[in-house]
Amino acid sequence: MPGEFYQFDEFRVYPGKRELWRRDAFVNLTGREFDTLFVLVRRPQKPLDTDVFANEVWRDTNVNDYENLRQHVKSLRKKLGKDQTGHDYIRNARNQGYYLAADVTFHAGSTQTHSAEIQPETREPSVSPTVVSRRSIVSRRSIVSRRSIRWVTGIAMVAIVAIALVLSGNSPRISRPRPYLGRLLARSTSEGRSPKLIALSHSVKYLALTAGGDKLFATYGRGHSLSIVNLANDQVTTVSLADEPGPLAVSANGKLYIGSSVDGIMVMDIVSQRLLPGHIMTGGPVFDMAMTPDGLKLFLAMSNSGLKRLSTRTRQVSRISGQVCPENLEMDPQGKRLYVAYQCAGPSGRRGHDSVEIFDVETEASVGIIQGLAMVGGPLAFSPDSTKVLLDGSDACWNPAYDHLGCRTVPSHEIHLFRTSDRQRLSSFGLPSWKVPNGTGGPTRFLDNSRFVAWVFPFGLSTQTQVPSWNCLT
Repeated sequence: MPGEFYQFDEFRVYPGKRELWRRDAFVNLTGREFDTLFVLVRRPQKPLDTDVFANEVWRDTNVNDYENLRQHVKSLRKKLGKDQTGHDYIRNARNQGYYLAADVTFHAGSTQTHSAEIQPETREPSVSPTVVSRRSIVSRRSIVSRRSIRWVTGIAMVAIVAIALVLSGNSPRISRPRPYLGRLLARSTSEGRSPKLIALSHSVKYLALTAGGDKLFATYGRGHSLSIVNLANDQVTTVSLADEPGPLAVSANGKLYIGSSVDGIMVMDIVSQRLLPGHIMTGGPVFDMAMTPDGLKLFLAMSNSGLKRLSTRTRQVSRISGQVCPENLEMDPQGKRLYVAYQCAGPSGRRGHDSVEIFDVETEASVGIIQGLAMVGGPLAFSPDSTKVLLDGSDACWNPAYDHLGCRTVPSHEIHLFRTSDRQRLSSFGLPSWKVPNGTGGPTRFLDNSRFVAWVFPFGLSTQTQVPSWNCLT
């Protein structure tokens, strides 16, 4: 909503209008300056490394040399001035990154809530879904960004923890790998052998598979490359795009929808591998997408611009919700419910306990919210029969910036299992953090209606991903 804003000291940040005010005075910011500030405002007191800014602000510029970010932070410090203690609002934690050294309050219309203690609304809780990727791919480059790893939907087996969950509610225990893990990988390799590596010209962040399982599409979110893998012979075709490709969605009528990391959606005919004319403008970068089974609606997570919907017939884009920071989208296999995982607290959420909202796909109305969990906008996963859903807590239980309330163990990678019929939590458990200070996990995927796989990507300060041994939880 246009009236929603974040406040710290005398400043008000309006994400809908992309404006900064100091008391009654407008503060003029460039687009990049506003985006940089908003990234910091959404995560106050939390040091953020350059990967976060690279993914959310610099999408067409190399920020890894630190100079672009440093210059924008320098400009922001000048415009913000000093706080009451005489220090900069934006400070630098050595070897960790920049952070906003101020308490932030979120105002939703006339309701005021603190960023760390947003009071729950009287709305019904909710649940969320996922799509199981049946093939895997590994690029030559390591992916070390926390945000990139969270979005990986099945790239190469850097480290897999196979999980067999006993749905009777028993606590998990660690045992040896089970044979079904090999069979899970059998379509991309062979039983008992190592995963096949398919070389790409870029890193991988987003994947999409055709319904027939014959083609796999891969993008990264930066650069201009789309890789198309023919899974019959592993031949790779690289297509150069005019815009930076982001999330992907395949429609029932043979079209590939490519969300832009800058603005808009590109559409490709899968058979001819040619882009269709006309770039569909969305009003900002697309963070995630979810397609209905009939291919008529494509839902878009638009971060600062909220949740939107594209009609694939008319190419018209409409806003469904103005709630900022939708991060991950999943639709149940029947295409009846859309699940939206938020960052920035979300509706009825609070810092370190982001909410998940459920929408009716047909009416596009909000029908419920899950709140109060230890969760930070992680990915979602449905069982094939849609009766259960997994909510990934991401770094909520190991990152020291959060309060860790509700975490089974600290540090750990928390995952929550819900029943969709009544939105009751069946279990919560924490995967090991591998004793790496900033280790985290990737998305979870169901194997069948009673077992799922969790991908764990531990990584440290080096640029190389550490690969632990495989474990199986039963």
